[in-house]
Amino acid sequence: MFVSTGALPFPEKVSFTRHIAPLLERLRDHQWVNHGFAGFYGHQGLAPFVNPDTMAHLSSTDPGRRALRHQVFDALRAYDRDGESPVPWSWLYGDGMAIPPRTPLQHLALSPTQYRMFQYWADGNFVDDWGTVTPVRELGELPVAEQPAALDRAALDFCLADTFHPGCEVTWPIRHPSMFMAPFRIRHRPADRPEPPYGTVLTPETALSVNGPPMRIPPPPRPAGTPEQAALERVDLLEKASFRWRIDCLMASQKLADTCISARVERAATHAERWSDHAPVTAAFDLDQLQ
Repeated sequence: MFVSTGALPFPEKVSFTRHIAPLLERLRDHQWVNHGFAGFYGHQGLAPFVNPDTMAHLSSTDPGRRALRHQVFDALRAYDRDGESPVPWSWLYGDGMAIPPRTPLQHLALSPTQYRMFQYWADGNFVDDWGTVTPVRELGELPVAEQPAALDRAALDFCLADTFHPGCEVTWPIRHPSMFMAPFRIRHRPADRPEPPYGTVLTPETALSVNGPPMRIPPPPRPAGTPEQAALERVDLLEKASFRWRIDCLMASQKLADTCISARVERAATHAERWSDHAPVTAAFDLDQLQ
């Protein structure tokens, strides 16, 4: 998002170690929680990214490896080409997951920036730095100018991301540029401008309107690059999804969910009294029904 809006530049050089390998390794590491990923991306699989020789071949800029790189690139999902097909990578749910599938968003695709980096890599326009980048163990090992970005990455690297079905750490408003004052910095609502009442039901029409939560617009935007660009308000990032997600986690089993008698969120009634929008959900079950 930040690259597509111009808030951050596209990398001058695509690095195999920094930009390509991490995504391949995520596919590989899903083997520990998914048998299908283990069989395909794991040891002796068809795309064994766990194999050092495979990664060495993929990191090579040798023209003789171009066909191999394009074989991987062509396997990546492109919505306009693949539609609802479950075959392209990655085999993860998308925003529009439904059974049966209703839209191409049934499955996850790379972001436009990620897809563009893989295109550069497939064409050989990248740096083969595999095995030459020393992992950073202490923040002080980095130049001071690089430390803020490293802290951002450390905080975000292991979050669930890419798709919001249903969204765990945060949900769909985070994709709106209006939520940010700078890359990875959430815009704060002025203290003298309380959140407007949206009622007990937040409808799609209200949520996506110009006065909806992610984008309440005060004055018209000024030209890009001016310091007084319109201040768009933020929404409470966790509040809109927290109850649903916690109930989802607790009731992951349909058999268990069917025995639920009641559920309630235990948190203070006002924002001023809360230290976080995270809150426990207490659910009561009739376990005799599980017998």
